[in-house]
Amino acid sequence: MEPLPPNPMRARVDQPQPRPILPPELIAEIFTWLPVDSLLRFRCVCKSFKTLISSTDFVKSHLRSRKALSNTRPNRAERLFRRSLSFFMRRERDIDWRVLSCSLYSVYNDPQIDLPELGSLLDQDDDFYDWIIGSCDGLLCSVIYPNHDVVVWNPSTRVSRSLPNYEPGFEKWRSSCYTVFGFGYDFQLDDYKVVAVLAYRDKQETYDKVVLPDLGKDTTHWELETLIDCLSVSCFNDDGFCTVWVMKELGWTKLFRVGGFRGEFCCPLYISDIGEVLWETYESLIIYNYKDKSCRLPTSEVLKNQDRHSTVYMETLVSPMIMN
Repeated sequence: MEPLPPNPMRARVDQPQPRPILPPELIAEIFTWLPVDSLLRFRCVCKSFKTLISSTDFVKSHLRSRKALSNTRPNRAERLFRRSLSFFMRRERDIDWRVLSCSLYSVYNDPQIDLPELGSLLDQDDDFYDWIIGSCDGLLCSVIYPNHDVVVWNPSTRVSRSLPNYEPGFEKWRSSCYTVFGFGYDFQLDDYKVVAVLAYRDKQETYDKVVLPDLGKDTTHWELETLIDCLSVSCFNDDGFCTVWVMKELGWTKLFRVGGFRGEFCCPLYISDIGEVLWETYESLIIYNYKDKSCRLPTSEVLKNQDRHSTVYMETLVSPMIMN
């Protein structure tokens, strides 16, 4: 008895169906809207994915998408970074040196927020401590004291870079000078820059004036920050009031004035689209709405811990290795 001929219809059913192939341009466009943690996993899928996600053009496209997300869905692209502030107690072995991070949206909207541990940038040493001087496009810049070493790192990708010594020829002034740092992006050079201003005294010391808003006679001290992508100055007085000004195209604009900070450290970290200001104090984080004058506290115990240093950054793929 002769075997039956194979059924062509069954053969077609048994054959694996080819997977639909998307154009590379469409894949790249989809990837630009994915979060960083997903993209880091996708780099392990295949060589083409790794090449795409690691390319400079894709990193810039992803950064533009994150900024667009920040504008259309506020607080979704940014994260809160929290770490210990008790560097003066470094020799106490029971100090909590955990570094924590969570979405800024959760800080504003989740009363029982849980902050996952991020890990530490530095191997903690008894004689050194680091201080974050700023963030820009997902990069955090830290200065390591007492040697003033500068480290730029991306907490989302865990990539860091130590910058060359910034003060050649100034070693003899180190004991008598005061250094202020800044970190940001230079649009003309398309590069990220760390600025160090060294102030020291000599017989021919001169000063240049920077025009500030009218701070008032009762202002005891003021601090410069970056808020809503603008240079800002926070002015404090002995009555516990803080006035925040921002620099616009036509000059300084008074944003709001709030009281209740008598004898207490406070620093504005972020302003949401509805006017809610995230403040950091020695006691905890405070959310204050300067439009309706309301105030509330996050209920998470982690956010109430004292001796914490906080900053806000955006999740990106930007690498500190691209800095010239």
